[in-house]
Amino acid sequence: MTINKSEKILSKVPDMPSGEEWVYQMGVPLQLSATEAGLFCSIRRGSVKAVDFEVGNDLIPFDSIDRIKAERAVPLIRSTPMCHPETGDEQMLSVYPVTGGFVPLGAKMDGGGRIHPHAGTGFGVCQILGYPSDLSREPGRTDKPLKMMGIQQYTYDGTHFTVSSQGRISEDQLYPGWRLIPAIMSNAIPDGEDLVCGMCGVQSGNTAEKRTAGVARWRYSDNKWSVIGFTPVAQQTVASGRCTGEPSLIRIKDGSLLFMARGVFTDEEDAESVLVWRSTDRGATWKTVLKKRRWNTRRRFPCLAPATTESGSIPIRRCKSSPCVCSLPKRARPSFMTIRIQTEPDTGAKGKVG
Repeated sequence: MTINKSEKILSKVPDMPSGEEWVYQMGVPLQLSATEAGLFCSIRRGSVKAVDFEVGNDLIPFDSIDRIKAERAVPLIRSTPMCHPETGDEQMLSVYPVTGGFVPLGAKMDGGGRIHPHAGTGFGVCQILGYPSDLSREPGRTDKPLKMMGIQQYTYDGTHFTVSSQGRISEDQLYPGWRLIPAIMSNAIPDGEDLVCGMCGVQSGNTAEKRTAGVARWRYSDNKWSVIGFTPVAQQTVASGRCTGEPSLIRIKDGSLLFMARGVFTDEEDAESVLVWRSTDRGATWKTVLKKRRWNTRRRFPCLAPATTESGSIPIRRCKSSPCVCSLPKRARPSFMTIRIQTEPDTGAKGKVG
């Protein structure tokens, strides 16, 4: 893998209100058709006291890297004010990065001639947190933080990318029995007619707030994508209630799946670790193939890159500003680690750091 140095692609947001400083911060790509792609771009508001206040997301369609232009942005969601339903306090909603999945227009099933029945459709999800209206502090410092999830349905006809429906739901409404959290580092990938992606979750009735990372399966029905299953991968192991988080999911050449989550939320032994699991049965069961400890993931966000080399190595990227950065400061230079997946008849797959 090579990295080419180039000029900043995106920065200022076209519809930025007068007197505010908005900047495109992170981008996650997805395929729209055989010739076009899109970039989910999150927007951060600068020059405010509160940390991590995000004001929205756009989708920028493009057919060439040099045509990723802010002027082509399709607005997806923006921050709005809201009264806290329990306290009545005025809140300003922080809208975190959108990730999701999309079946490209004209996509065919299994390399054959049958067109995917849901080609040209997809979804997006994001976490939404309520901040004090004066943006004086973060929501975690309040007794009753306002937490929600944004969910959108998308269509693309070859010319127009459209948000066909959208809404806000509580985190326990996405899938029965779980409070799912869209702290995702990569978009969903296809699996038959379904889409699968990594998500974090807390099982209903879990008063200890023990979070796990796993794989959510999305299926199209009644003109929308919804979660029909969640399989935990990084099981909870520590009494403190902390766990691995911010997962990514890819498929490698042999058809198996690789799942990764950073270990900043685990106990001291596994703190700041990179953990990788592998599944050969479409995500039903998982085995650990790599644990790389002390890779400084507390302030850097590791993510499995969705590509492999001819030699079978899979790059893991790590950066202070998450994957596919649009505006990257000099101090946030990415670093890479590669792993090689070797399949052995008797012992299965093993991961080796390259």
